[in-house]
Amino acid sequence: MLRFKPRPPLLLGIDIGTTTVKFVELSRCGGGCRVDAAAIEPLPAGAVAAGGIADAEAVGETIRRAAKHRRSRRKAASVAVHSSVVMVKTVLIDSVLARDAVAVAVEAERHIPYAIDDVALDFAALGPFPDDPALTQVRLAVCPKEYVDGREAALAFAGLRAAVVELETHALQRAAARLCAADATVGVFDIGAAKATFVAVEGGAENGDAFIREESFDGASFGDDYAALADAALDAMERLCDGYLALRDKARMDRLLLAGAPARAPNLAALASMRLGAPASVATPFAGLEVGKHVSATMLERDAPSLMGACGLALRVAP
Repeated sequence: MLRFKPRPPLLLGIDIGTTTVKFVELSRCGGGCRVDAAAIEPLPAGAVAAGGIADAEAVGETIRRAAKHRRSRRKAASVAVHSSVVMVKTVLIDSVLARDAVAVAVEAERHIPYAIDDVALDFAALGPFPDDPALTQVRLAVCPKEYVDGREAALAFAGLRAAVVELETHALQRAAARLCAADATVGVFDIGAAKATFVAVEGGAENGDAFIREESFDGASFGDDYAALADAALDAMERLCDGYLALRDKARMDRLLLAGAPARAPNLAALASMRLGAPASVATPFAGLEVGKHVSATMLERDAPSLMGACGLALRVAP
């Protein structure tokens, strides 16, 4: 008798920003997914600062409010840290030791400016070093432990558990990859209250090696001045996109996706298309997903660009 192994469950997606918490819950539905819950809740001023959790209890209470309408009893969640606080480095390790966590930690301490006890460390073996098969290329991801501990504490206050803590740019890539053609190079611009992030998705893949850049962006300061907001956002996009094109020696992107609340500024997508020379559109991370009967389709359409990261987190499966 054939026995089919059940697919691992999806995690709750919780995107903790500077000014808001975004929450998305997905479930498997046939061959796709269904949106079971989605919400955006404002954070108290100062609860999150410089990418770190300054008040875990206040953030936890905000998460609890964002998740209050969900109907499942799932506790495991996926959260993200800013790419700017994570050091990613590829090192060479003896192939015999490359999958041993203790050996990798010992080697990692030689390459990072922190004591190993003060960081959260993850790693992945990439394969043999072409010039010496006795060595394996290992990618290290290192983050000061306080950024991870703060998120775990905030989720605990909300009665949840952080099953995965990853880079927020990886969540953006995951959300964008399902919207992209397999042979396309797509630029994702996530414009937040404090920074603008650019992620390139190449070939429709969730590729941790993809080009990722951030720069400061005070989106909240423009208020209702959409013209000034659009100008500032376009300037940031142009700088970030030019950096990618120069590095990859490309003439243009195949497509641009605009995420974050400022992406809804009137005519921003049309202006981005003209300025950057590639078709641009507001990100729609829930395209093609079924919408649960307790979820407002109007809210999803309105807030879709703001929920791009949370959707990418919610597409993560339990480890």
